[in-house]
Amino acid sequence: MFEHLQDEVRRHRWLARTDVPVAPWTTLRIGGVAPWVLWPRDLEEAVAVLETLTHRDIPWRVLGGGSNVLIPDTGVLPWVIVKLDRLRQVRVADGVVQAGAGVPAPKLCMWAARRGFGGLEFMSGIPGQVGGLVWMNAGAFGRSVADVLTAVWVWEPGQATATRVTPVPAEFGYRKSPFQARRSVILQADFRVEAQSPETIRAVLQEMKRYRLQTQPLQDKSAGCAFKNPPDGPGSAGQLIERAGLKGYRVGGAMISPKHANFIVNTGSATWSDVVRLIEYARSRVWEQFHVWLEPEIEIWRLTRPGGASGPVV
Repeated sequence: MFEHLQDEVRRHRWLARTDVPVAPWTTLRIGGVAPWVLWPRDLEEAVAVLETLTHRDIPWRVLGGGSNVLIPDTGVLPWVIVKLDRLRQVRVADGVVQAGAGVPAPKLCMWAARRGFGGLEFMSGIPGQVGGLVWMNAGAFGRSVADVLTAVWVWEPGQATATRVTPVPAEFGYRKSPFQARRSVILQADFRVEAQSPETIRAVLQEMKRYRLQTQPLQDKSAGCAFKNPPDGPGSAGQLIERAGLKGYRVGGAMISPKHANFIVNTGSATWSDVVRLIEYARSRVWEQFHVWLEPEIEIWRLTRPGGASGPVV
């Protein structure tokens, strides 16, 4: 499957490694071994890598900050992993901050805060990267990426270059972006910011951090919120799971957090199967009691699913 990849890596002098454990790159600390990992150094090289892999029919996945993903942990994975960590350039002009897909969201917020640019504070507690946040329209504290997004550079299968896209607000929704259906890979994004004093921004960031520390299991290994909040449900996903009596419920090494019921944590020995079984059990219990079918927010990679692009994940 990967017989031609070594030749391509040598010919283009791409940054690459073989047989790389991916668990340390995920916040759940679960995952198998990638046969190859590629690190494009700029937008042009990212396009070349993605286009070559697709043209060669080599299965691949983009892995971002690893905070919203569950990766199979049974041996060698069937995908080449593309990491966009080196796309970390940040610049600002005319009230717009431009950031590469590999910029961690908390660092982007701090970078903007130090320079007196506000509006991105809601991203500060999301431990993902810019590409993943845009792809899933991540949000917190009543705001989402779509509220501040002004332009996106994407690659899609069949393209020879990155394309600049102007977002259409109507195409975005709760944890939904138009890039998901188009199998886009986010390479860079522009965000609208507003001038504020660094002291004012820092005060907002501190208050948000205080709230998260009080209400979320930030010290545990988790993938963030396990389920999307139901649009018409009688409560949030966390409230429904708690009312179903599942706080602290375990399957193997995976546990529903006693602190926040919409977080599944790895107590130290959780496997991919443990987390999937716990997700399915929580869904069935909530359905039985409230007739609400929870939709996972975690991106679950499955070995039976065809390889290819699913967009970067946070």
